[in-house]
Order: sequence, then structure tokens, then C-alpha cells
Amino acid sequence: MAGNDRRPRVIAGPVLHVAGPGKLKIVNGRLAFATEHGVQLSADLQRLRQVLCYGPVGLTDDALRELLLKGVQVSFLSYRGANFRGTLSAPVPQALPLRKLQHRVLAENSARFTLARAIVARKVASQVEAIRRLRRREPDNGGQFDALLEGIRRIRHAVDQATSREELLGLEGSATAIWFEAFGKALRQPWQFRGRSRRPPQDPPNALLSLGYTMLTNRVYARCLAEGLETALGALHAEHPGRPSLACDLVEPLRVPVVDMFVLRVLNDGLLTPGDFRTENNTTRLTTDAFARLIGQWEWAWARRQHGRLVERTIRWFVEQLRWQDRVLRSVAGNERRQSEEEEENNAAVRGSVRHR
Repeated sequence: MAGNDRRPRVIAGPVLHVAGPGKLKIVNGRLAFATEHGVQLSADLQRLRQVLCYGPVGLTDDALRELLLKGVQVSFLSYRGANFRGTLSAPVPQALPLRKLQHRVLAENSARFTLARAIVARKVASQVEAIRRLRRREPDNGGQFDALLEGIRRIRHAVDQATSREELLGLEGSATAIWFEAFGKALRQPWQFRGRSRRPPQDPPNALLSLGYTMLTNRVYARCLAEGLETALGALHAEHPGRPSLACDLVEPLRVPVVDMFVLRVLNDGLLTPGDFRTENNTTRLTTDAFARLIGQWEWAWARRQHGRLVERTIRWFVEQLRWQDRVLRSVAGNERRQSEEEEENNAAVRGSVRHR
């Protein structure tokens, strides 16, 4: 991650993190990030896929043009990454057919609920697998996870039988409560986790979870845009002004394997200490130096564990589900149309028989 306390260096990876104040510009055909102290880094535009800007980061006209021409997405977040502001991206030529499919399927309540239930099922399944992994990692204390595992397995089976949105959300909430109990048990001293606190995060684990979810949502949002999907239209999350409901949907089954397990590793392996956090106005945040280190750990884990492929597989799964539901809807509509035509033919035959009499 680049800030005004970093030496100039060359970035060769697909993702670039920059922290303002500063400006993105083109220098000798490469994307450069400059602050009042000069150029901090440069990146190869041919390899770059996404730029994440934290705090006040501007772009020159040349940089804006080149980023759009190369199809590089630029996302803007608050300085410490707690809030996602928006994304700059080029239009996607193949977007229209896929968006028409998405709107057509999600306009049908039955199809929308089926997709929402499938998303929750995948989320709970990821929680089941995570608790199993935690139990295997703790051979001496694995028994503390047994009851939790049994309870969340029952919920996973119940999700498949859910018949209403309210029931589905209730099961999701119950499973998440069990998972976070397991998460708390898996944390080692000196860390403590008494439950999820979101806005604001009130302790270090919650601060990292919130930050991780924001970064993950941004990645999923960017990939949805690149695929041509309508990011504001989801199945599980209702439409709300400014909310990328589809990205929020697809993040759900990725939270535990991508973010929660990452947070456990960072804290339990001592990669961060309590001194790396500050609490002000009941809000816990990373210090500037710790934030930069965490971004490095995040990118290492993202590449090492191939989370990018996991995001792409999740999006492909969703598109396949859309197409499957579209076929189901067309089949139902075709059967109803044939049934209606047969009924009309029978009625016509009855009317004809009456006239002949």
C-alpha cells in the first residue's frame, strides 16, 4: 500500500492500494501515484485490474482515460477502508442480455426466493465447514465445538425446507450466532470477542471483520460489474438506494472462508497486537501503520488462497442459477399456455356441440 511515508517502488500485481492525499497520473506510460513528496510508486497498466483508493485520491485526465481504456476498475473507500464510496469502470458490452435475464428471473417471487434460499444454504454450509476445521485444529479442546457443530448442521438442513423469507432470515441469523460463538472460542489471548458489533466496531476483532467485509464486498462488486450484472438487484437483499444488493448477496457465502478465517489467522498468529488499534468515540480502528501492514497480509492471503477464483466461481454459480430458474419459469409458462389452449379447444368443442343440437 502506498502513502506519503512509503519509498517509491514498482507494483507488478493486479491490485494496487493507494492512500491519500495524492493523485494518480501517467508517467512514462505507467500508472504512478504521487503525493506532495513526489512519486511513491508506479504500476504496469497491462497487468493491473483494480485500484483501491483510500481517502482523498485524485486522477489526472490522462490517468482516467488510460484506466478506462485498459478496463482497470478504480474503487474509492474511506481512509481506513471502513466505508465503500463507489467504483469507476468502463461499460461492459455484453451486459444487456445478462441484465435482462437477471431482471426477468428476479421479478418472479418464486425464483427470487429459491435463489435467496440457495445463497443462505451456501453461507451456512461454509460455517459448518469452518467449525469442522476449527475442531480439527484443536485436538485437545475440539469438544467445545461439538454442540455448536450439531446445532448448525440442523439449521443447514432446515434451510432447505424453508418456505418464507422470514423463516429463511431467521435461520440465517441463528446460524450466524452459532458461528460467531465458535469464532470467539477460537480466538487466543489476549483477544476477546463478545459478539458482533458493526456500526461502530467496538473491539479489534470486530474492527477487522468490518474492514474485511468492506474489502470483500468491493472485490465482489467489481467482478459483478465486469461480468455485466446489475449490482443493485439481488435475491436475498432487498433493493435500497446506494446498496449493491447483488454484491451483498454473493458476499454471504464468502464471509467465513475469506474474511473470518483471515481475521483468526492474523490475530492468533500475532501479526497484529493490541497496540495496533485505537479506540475513539466507542469506535475501534487500526493505526495507520497497522492498516498498511494488514493490506499487505490481505493481498498475500488473497493470492495464496486464490480467493479471486473463489469470487469468480461464486459469480458463475449465480449466473448458472439465473439461467436454470429462467428455464424453469419458461417451462411453467409453456405448460400453463398449453393447458390454457387445451381448455379453450375443449370449450370451443362444447360450444360447437351445443349449436349442432
